[in-house]
Amino acid sequence: MTAIGANIWIWDSPITDGAIAEVAPRVKELGFDLIELPVEEPGAWDPDRAADRLAELGLGAGLCCVMPPGRDLAVSDGEVVAATVEYLRHCVDVAATLGSPVVAGPMYAAVGRVWRLAEGERPAVLSRVAEGLLPVAEHAAERGVKLAIEPLNRYETSLINTVEQGLELLEAADHPACGLLLDSFHMNIEEKDPAAAARAAGERIAHVHACGTDRGAPGADVFGWEAFLTALGEAGYEGPMCIESFTAANEVIATAASIWRPLAPSPDALAGDGLAFLRANT
Repeated sequence: MTAIGANIWIWDSPITDGAIAEVAPRVKELGFDLIELPVEEPGAWDPDRAADRLAELGLGAGLCCVMPPGRDLAVSDGEVVAATVEYLRHCVDVAATLGSPVVAGPMYAAVGRVWRLAEGERPAVLSRVAEGLLPVAEHAAERGVKLAIEPLNRYETSLINTVEQGLELLEAADHPACGLLLDSFHMNIEEKDPAAAARAAGERIAHVHACGTDRGAPGADVFGWEAFLTALGEAGYEGPMCIESFTAANEVIATAASIWRPLAPSPDALAGDGLAFLRANT
């Protein structure tokens, strides 16, 4: 049976020890197999304390990085790149502490930074990102963690929008600890055929985010779920699927994710409806 998770952002942000203590039991009660936690700021919550609480609940963990302005591997500023590498290495350590098999997210550039690449510039930028990723990938391999690199839609980045572009970065990095995160929300915007893209990603799929085309619950939307889920099976993906959505009640996360209205009657309803759909279809 496919393990199904929920990102804590459905309920709260910024994440603290208190938020994890409050939300994790709810995630377990709803019937999820794991909770996905973001490292918004190193030190904002205690990984050891979180690991102990999740173990008590019998709840698995996923881990995602967060890439605001100032975290970026695609820039020429060596200090920014060095700080980003250090942050991503910290995320790997947190993932290992929690028992998360991946660090997931758009770890190549700051979310929201878009720019027009000059003709011929792309290979050099990908090479720069790959150079920054390599020490993180080496550290991840030592800790038994994979990097799940996430293509984002065109409004959030101009560098990696599609699976094809993600595979270009993986080729440049050329490290077995690097894979792709497929996110149904972004794929719906950028891929002509999300199922075909999943098959193209194949064994390089390291993680999957599932949410509706409105960033609400998966299933109650127009995304081609049957074809996509079939393609994941054909690709041999056996990892978890995590519902990633965001609460409209929290100004910080709602503004960051452009959530301007409630996506469900409650966060529990969004998570529960998505879980029921994925349980019935995976």
